[in-house]
Amino acid sequence: MTKKNTENILQKAEKIYFSDDNSKLLAHLKPHMKKYKISDSQGNKIFNHLLAFAYAIKNKLPEAEKHCSDCIDRETNPLDYYFVLTFVHLSLREYDKVLQFSELYLTNYKKMNSNELNYSYTPGHKCQVHNFIGSAYMELENKKKAVKSFSDAIKTDKENHLPYLNLANLYIHHKEYEQAEKIIRKGLKSSSQIQELRLLEKSLTEKPTISACMIVKNEEELLPECLDSIRDWVDEIIIVDTGSDDKTVEIAKSYGAKIYHQEWEGNFSKHRNYSLSKATSEWVFIIDADERFITDDVPIVQQALQNEKVSIVSINVFNVYGNRGQTTTFLPSVRFWRRYLDLQYEGIVHNLLDFGDEHPIVRINARLKHLGYDLSPEKMREKYLRTKALLEKQLDKNPDNAFALFNYAQILKADRSHGEEYPTHNIDLIISSAKKAVELTNPKDNKDRHIHLMCLDQIAWAYFHNKEYDKSFEYAQKAISYKDDYLDPLLLIGHIFAQQKIWDKAKKGYKSYLEKQAAYAPDKEKDSLIFAHIDDRASANYSLGLIAETENDFTLAKSYYLRSLDADKGFIETNYRLAQIYHKEKDIDNAKKHYHQQKKLSNTTGDLLLGLASIYISEAKYDKAEKYYKEAISLEEFNINAKLHYAKFLLTVRMSPKGHELLEEISSLSSESNTNQIIGDIYFDSALYNEAALYYKKIKTPTAELLNNIGNCYFKLENYQEAESYYTQSEKSENRPDIILRNLGITQLKLNKVEQAIDNLKSYLMSNQKDYTIIAVLADAYKKANKYENALQQYESLLHIEPNNIQLLYALSECYLLMGHKDSAIVGFKRICALKPDYQPALEQINRLSKSVLAN
Repeated sequence: MTKKNTENILQKAEKIYFSDDNSKLLAHLKPHMKKYKISDSQGNKIFNHLLAFAYAIKNKLPEAEKHCSDCIDRETNPLDYYFVLTFVHLSLREYDKVLQFSELYLTNYKKMNSNELNYSYTPGHKCQVHNFIGSAYMELENKKKAVKSFSDAIKTDKENHLPYLNLANLYIHHKEYEQAEKIIRKGLKSSSQIQELRLLEKSLTEKPTISACMIVKNEEELLPECLDSIRDWVDEIIIVDTGSDDKTVEIAKSYGAKIYHQEWEGNFSKHRNYSLSKATSEWVFIIDADERFITDDVPIVQQALQNEKVSIVSINVFNVYGNRGQTTTFLPSVRFWRRYLDLQYEGIVHNLLDFGDEHPIVRINARLKHLGYDLSPEKMREKYLRTKALLEKQLDKNPDNAFALFNYAQILKADRSHGEEYPTHNIDLIISSAKKAVELTNPKDNKDRHIHLMCLDQIAWAYFHNKEYDKSFEYAQKAISYKDDYLDPLLLIGHIFAQQKIWDKAKKGYKSYLEKQAAYAPDKEKDSLIFAHIDDRASANYSLGLIAETENDFTLAKSYYLRSLDADKGFIETNYRLAQIYHKEKDIDNAKKHYHQQKKLSNTTGDLLLGLASIYISEAKYDKAEKYYKEAISLEEFNINAKLHYAKFLLTVRMSPKGHELLEEISSLSSESNTNQIIGDIYFDSALYNEAALYYKKIKTPTAELLNNIGNCYFKLENYQEAESYYTQSEKSENRPDIILRNLGITQLKLNKVEQAIDNLKSYLMSNQKDYTIIAVLADAYKKANKYENALQQYESLLHIEPNNIQLLYALSECYLLMGHKDSAIVGFKRICALKPDYQPALEQINRLSKSVLAN
């Protein structure tokens, strides 16, 4: 490539970067990536700085992070890379890293030389970094630091409207409306873009009226929290009671609701429409007793409802469960519309609104939590049977109702009657219902598209749980072909290949999910889809961590597990797996921290408690270790592994006879031969060799390894004849390991059976040529057998590896002496003395040999 071509490529890249449409930057740079490798040349530096921005602009977050990490060490002041990494980690919601890299950016900004290459050395970029910091602190609920950071952003660049918006919304969130109005006025005066600020100002002064409409029956447990979440910002609450016999009506009245009564007719739409007919405000708002509106988002709603061009509003509904409020599914749902539209519901269950095409639906980023899937097992079963019956009734009347077919497949997935996480007994019916809905719908028709896509996803997951991975992949790919950011099938593809242990494709699937998830904006979603995996970063990163462990890349595994915990600090066994890695690395503090995190936030298991016990043993905190051993045994009564570990602790640390008693109890309770094997191993490790041999002998089917273990016990007891007997039996067994020949040879030397020992040691060394310890033993055996030439050969081979080994040199010199080669022996002894002048045996030999020479 000529210098002129190079300059043209870089000049055009810079022109695109500074243009209003810099999204084309990556497409321009990509064809030239191989030519501009990471190096210290100025042209390559320009290219790679711009490439970092290009990845970030296109939301290619993993690529941006990796590229910055690859380049950062080559720069004296990597300001651009710190800027991009701050943006990347904010997008990934990794707020601690946002603070880390933003601090590096601001520190290096002060040191910046204007002659150095850095595109982010501008007040505008510095303003953005302060804004990023404020956003991070806002998410971390640190109001004081968030206010300071947004204020710093405003001071840095008064024309940027975003810090004003963020700071005003922060004050609104904390109900400090005067402060919010003050910031908005300041922004209107100074910033270059004021439209959003105008809308926010309007939302604080002109509030539209809202009627919250509900239908209820026996909701005394759930209704109060629902009404608490709306009472302060809606103008009236309309409640249609369909036959409550608990305190539901009494509770509703205490909140000032308008109560109407209708007898339940098994038709949700009829009762829902009746509630709508009683509304009197400008806007209608639909909510159920098992839902809670996120009050922080009220300003977002009010701002949208004030817009004269908006008539129908869709918000984000999150289904949650568990004491940590984990999200299970997400869907955009129309909940607000202008009352004059007179919209009506259709369908007896999972009712639909008939919108028509005249009024577009506006999506906003307001949230509502639905608790309807976190009821008691009895209530969930009741709800399941009621919904299933209504859907079957609807399908009897209209078997070609695609939406009802989708919902039927969906409710079948919720069947927990067999105690399964996924009801495999319903798979055929789920697939047939979803496939029929697919046949009845067209993904290119906006009315049908969401049903078609969700049914493809239902089929893909059903095949996955049925272990039909090729079919699962086929349907997942179909769904993604219509919507490339459809998160559920994207995650599924990672799972499909992980189950088949096709690690490269699994990694690609999970990374694709994470990339799309980071870029996904719920308020921009155009399809009315139910997402089960709207934010499963914890699962995807955990799965990548498991793969990295499988590939023995524990450093990478740790990074993925930490990211999993960033997304969900108590995700299944993430803390435990992280603790195990730290434990193996002897990083005791971190191991202990994550064992305790796992214990606090997730299910406690016997293995977890054993890990903690092991940690405390390493710290010589034996009382704590014993506490966790006992807790493990108490938690899982039949956990033999916990009892075995505790018994070993009692024997080796406490020196207590209770260890023997516990091992006897375990042996009597367990009929498995490997239990006696483990007990034998515990006794052997505790240097109780008679007891170890006793338990090894209890195993009915002796293997070569077992016979070797018994031989080891007798060797340790210095009963060499018994040891030889068991080693010989082991040597004659099938699939015997080579180590038995070594053990047999050493034992025979102890019994002075030198020739037999030599034969066995030679046989062992034929396949273990680098076992230098045994080569030395064989050399000594040759010397003992007066086979000095053979001994010399072995000693010399060892001296090639360790030429200054005193013991080897002495043995070699002794051989020469025994062979009558006194001169060679003297040379050897003198070499030893040169290496170690005070080595007495060599000095004595030299003295003796010198006298012998003089006497002659």
